[in-house]
Amino acid sequence: FIINLKLFKTMKSTSQASCVARLARAEQLHQFVTSFTNYEPSDETLTAQALANLISQLHTVQTEHTNAKHNYLLATFERRKMFEKEPNSIGKLLSPVTSYVRAKMKKTSQQYHDVNNLALKIRGGKSKSNTTNPTENSISNSEKSFGSQLQNFQDIITLLQSFGTNYQPTNNLIQIPQLQTTHQEALLRTNTVTQRISE
Repeated sequence: FIINLKLFKTMKSTSQASCVARLARAEQLHQFVTSFTNYEPSDETLTAQALANLISQLHTVQTEHTNAKHNYLLATFERRKMFEKEPNSIGKLLSPVTSYVRAKMKKTSQQYHDVNNLALKIRGGKSKSNTTNPTENSISNSEKSFGSQLQNFQDIITLLQSFGTNYQPTNNLIQIPQLQTTHQEALLRTNTVTQRISE
């Protein structure tokens, strides 16, 4: 019984990662104490009813944690599609944009150099999402990476706007209004991820 009391003490930890283990310990301890007919501890926090209440609370915490994690991962999945997977994603628009600028203004032009440099930053700034057990550090690094990509993509749009009539592609996906729409959608999905983090 002393061992089980020690297990109960460890449940004071606030780590969500150990919630399942603490829940299992609480259920084990509750089953153990209810097997005694004359179990009447002086500490009210160790009564069978107190343990039952604790188990109920831990179930609630575990459910909330599972739902929050699922919603966060779903939001990151939807964001990644907008950055890399969808036909109008940022990653898939970089090549046609830089190819058009190079063909129109030549590879040696400052215009192409600046646009291509920003495209290279976006490609080099891709973040690998932790889709199983995201940690505070991995989430922070991921948010910084996607934020940088968004800013660099906005800078590309700003440059293309400054080119005036020198940037008039027939491909509607890389026309400035569509690029702005893509940026706004990527920003929206990034903000959704941020909201999920705070939930």
